[in-house]
Amino acid sequence: MWATAACRPYDIRGHLVRRLVDENRTAGSHFVRWDGLDDRGRVVSSGVYLYRLSHPTGIQERKMVLVR
Repeated sequence: MWATAACRPYDIRGHLVRRLVDENRTAGSHFVRWDGLDDRGRVVSSGVYLYRLSHPTGIQERKMVLVR
């Protein structure tokens, strides 16, 4: 079964940093790697970021730390 999934990191102020995934995926586990760049290709600072995973069964929000 295919469904649309999205993964997006936000800075601590809630501003969207990058659209990592926004596509149809099959059910199951998937891996997403973020290279630490924003949507314009600029390097983002070390710090705490929030990420949001959206999928047909709901939305999950978590914190992550980027260390350079």
